[in-house]
Amino acid sequence: MNRRIGLPVWIILALLSVDLLVIPSGYGFERQQPLPVPHHPKSHSPSSPQGSSGFCTIQHDADTSDLDYYFDKFEAGDGIAVYMNPKECGHDSTYPFKISNVHFYLYDPGTFVWPVEIAVKIVYADTSEDSLTHGTLIPGGIRHQITFSIPEDSAYDPESRSDPINLTLDTVFCVTDSFFLQVDYTGGTFSPYPSLVMSDVADLPDTLNNWVRWNNSYVEWYDFWENPVPGRAIIRVTGYSYAVDCHSCWDWMSKKAQVPNGMPDFSQYQFASDSSAMCGPTSLANCLVWLDAIPSGADPDSLIRLLSDYLNTDPGSGTLVDSVTAGLDSLFADYGLDLYSALLENPTFSETADSLAEGASIAILVGLWQEIGGIWYRIGGHYISVPGACQESSWTALSDPAVDNAEEGGRGRFLPPHDPHPDDSTLHNTNGFVSHDAYLSDTLTVGPFAAAWILRDLHGEDVPWISGFDGLNLQPDQDYHAYDPAESLYAVVEYAIMILEKPTLVIGEEEILPGHFRLAQSYPNPFNNQTVITYHLSTRAEVSLVIYNILGQKVRTLVDNERQSGAVSVSWDGKDDQGKDLSSGIYFYQLRAGELTQTRRMVLLK
Repeated sequence: MNRRIGLPVWIILALLSVDLLVIPSGYGFERQQPLPVPHHPKSHSPSSPQGSSGFCTIQHDADTSDLDYYFDKFEAGDGIAVYMNPKECGHDSTYPFKISNVHFYLYDPGTFVWPVEIAVKIVYADTSEDSLTHGTLIPGGIRHQITFSIPEDSAYDPESRSDPINLTLDTVFCVTDSFFLQVDYTGGTFSPYPSLVMSDVADLPDTLNNWVRWNNSYVEWYDFWENPVPGRAIIRVTGYSYAVDCHSCWDWMSKKAQVPNGMPDFSQYQFASDSSAMCGPTSLANCLVWLDAIPSGADPDSLIRLLSDYLNTDPGSGTLVDSVTAGLDSLFADYGLDLYSALLENPTFSETADSLAEGASIAILVGLWQEIGGIWYRIGGHYISVPGACQESSWTALSDPAVDNAEEGGRGRFLPPHDPHPDDSTLHNTNGFVSHDAYLSDTLTVGPFAAAWILRDLHGEDVPWISGFDGLNLQPDQDYHAYDPAESLYAVVEYAIMILEKPTLVIGEEEILPGHFRLAQSYPNPFNNQTVITYHLSTRAEVSLVIYNILGQKVRTLVDNERQSGAVSVSWDGKDDQGKDLSSGIYFYQLRAGELTQTRRMVLLK
């Protein structure tokens, strides 16, 4: 809102011609008087990180300014809106800016009523032609809103120089351009309300920064106050400039009760010894926690050690991929877990992403390759779990047991914000402290692995953390060479280890209505050399059961005749109608019974 809109030119000229210029507020209310905070103590920076680890705090108040003013007449619906521009964080506009935390001070001179409800709102900036013509931006429509109940012990105390209130948004919210951060009193308690604290840095009038929400309308900062005019409302927002999880294309592992943010992110370096070789058991521990399948009483440390025993992990050389599925299946049998595992060699990104979307919990073995003296060598291997994928943009999210690249400023997602923890390898054992790195998937165009799936940003020259995997997780008879930091490193995805819940194949007669049938999910799925497809007919019918590849081409006919009512199980060996082995990939099986058709998907792993 701009109070100068609509004034005739002759009036403006007349006002400018007098020595004493009096500008009426134009809002139908008296200007308000800010009240001084006693002692004028210096403000503190927000308690979350600033300008490091991918986080940045947007603020329009100065760090060295005094917490000088408060206001004791805010009612329900009143508040303050502060203009925010992610570009102040050096934000790359290619990616959204993910807002994670909001910071402000509330001051109580001893007369306010607690607790107080605060509504934090992300508000559009009005960029209409009228607004831009008059050289100002004003708050517009609400994009996102979340309400918090603030207890009394959160009040700002001038004597103790308390830190600002730090509110964590409970949902991912991302912006792509400038916005207003608005803090309102909602009326969830009795007025008067504790006051937002304002600084004493009185800049020239700037309508791009502060607005007051008063009586259901927005008022320019300098039109609202009598002298002295408080300089800035101390409201700050912490965001992440390199988030990738704002886009709707992502398939993420479902959130289990024990893991608020999906798959956990255990560190392999939480043991006194043998930590460098523990990436395999640690990555698979992530997968089991996501499936809510931890053996009773197992904490992360004991679960990882238990898996290392079943996988025959050697403290000096790591884990052989050939022992992974056998070890997992033994664990599942011993602990009565309704899970099964499958191993996919040379997986593609699309195959892995599709399996993730279907509910598979996945770890990958990344081979670390270098060309040294014209010869390609596998210098080592590293196991990493996969919590998410975006097929549209070819991003892969990784829960890396060795590094937390997102916390060090790389692409990824994590919540809540916390300091990097090079000396705290157990922080991510706590529910909620989860970090997932993100890397672009690409296809290798050099060397002996043409068309192999590689993680583009995980390779290069002089990757410091990679020395920990020099000589680890090698396979038998592989040519080994010590890591050369002067040569490029290529991270080739060699295997995908998939863990899935066993489907329920038993179908009750009462579930089959007359004239209908039911087609169950094949089991196992994914499968290696044989899977079983079960269907149930309520009446006698002409039946066809056909396998199609991902291009929709028919590759195998399993059934094409009349069948009696009841349950029928048919096995498929992964071959086509000519008896030739089919390649790994996604296949569809379609059942036709009379006029009815049903189709399901399965994955063949070779």
